[in-house]
Amino acid sequence: MKIPTAAAATLTLLAAAVSPRADALTTQMTGLSATELRSWESFVEYAIEYEKEYRSLDNDHHIVQRRFAAFSENLDRIKAHNELYAKGEYSFELGVNALADLTNEEYKQRLGYKRGKTSGKAKATTTFTAPADMSDVPESWDWREHGVVTPVKNQGQCGSCWAFSAVAALESAYAISMGTLESFSEQELVDCVLGGIDTCNHGGEMHDGFLEVIEHHGGKIEREADYPYTAESRGLCKADDTKAIGHFSAYANVTQGDESALQAAIATKGVQSVAIDASSFTFQLYHHGVYSWPLCANGPDQLDHGVAAVGYGAYKGKDYWLVKNSWSDSWGMKGYIMMSRNKNNQCGIATDASYPIMTKDTVARVVEIERV
Repeated sequence: MKIPTAAAATLTLLAAAVSPRADALTTQMTGLSATELRSWESFVEYAIEYEKEYRSLDNDHHIVQRRFAAFSENLDRIKAHNELYAKGEYSFELGVNALADLTNEEYKQRLGYKRGKTSGKAKATTTFTAPADMSDVPESWDWREHGVVTPVKNQGQCGSCWAFSAVAALESAYAISMGTLESFSEQELVDCVLGGIDTCNHGGEMHDGFLEVIEHHGGKIEREADYPYTAESRGLCKADDTKAIGHFSAYANVTQGDESALQAAIATKGVQSVAIDASSFTFQLYHHGVYSWPLCANGPDQLDHGVAAVGYGAYKGKDYWLVKNSWSDSWGMKGYIMMSRNKNNQCGIATDASYPIMTKDTVARVVEIERV
């Protein structure tokens, strides 16, 4: 889902103009109404900007036509939704992004959080509960401001959201404990969890990622630079524990469905791995604002996407969770989404929250960070 620079996009357009190809997308299309032609022109620009593979095919190719149909439908959805947003009926906007050429059914097939029949939740050493007095818990928090969150990453077409969610929490816990931010390897989890057999298609759970690090690699994980991401599940674990770092000894669950507990866990423990219901086209096409979608499910078996809760606060009078996604910084608010908070656990964000534990006490570092 990489977006080329404006210069690169311009060069691509110039190259197409200088050396036209019979099998390349063009804005010239017959048999369309004026409205359809505008949509087609937007679609061609979109295919070039987002470097879609089908941009080299001719206009009438069945793949192109299928993507155009999905894109047109999503344009209509975006327009209809944003008109209601402008009237104050919604608190968030939709927009074109790298997923805008997928039908909602195609999009949902890419979501990779899959709760197993025997969930790794049962192996957590403890369950974090909300303090009796929440007055000491900050009203807002953003771990990005404290240097313990890596830049937004891109899982590509592999259903590895669970690995990115787990790694985001591992990175935060390590940075809080050690004072150094490292980018850890999602590919290690994709290749090594449950033998790495087709984990891109079958998905996984964040708990399994924590357990892989704790039980099979001595509480350590490799850096991304040493074990880079390929967006493929190869069924072969190539972890080299001599290059790995960390001292993760366990992980904790957060009281299921308790948003106060999740708030306190974020503020005092670090970035939280959370699972959500991201199945709606409104999540697929989210652009900006506080995402509030009452149709979201919140049951344990209804969640389909792993993300990382890095903070919380209020925006225009609406409480939100600050959530880091793994669909590149071209999606949402530069890769983030503000999700409704204190709305009956909307989208299940507090249903399956957890965080890794370092053997070195992190409390002192948290207190130190609060003083900065």
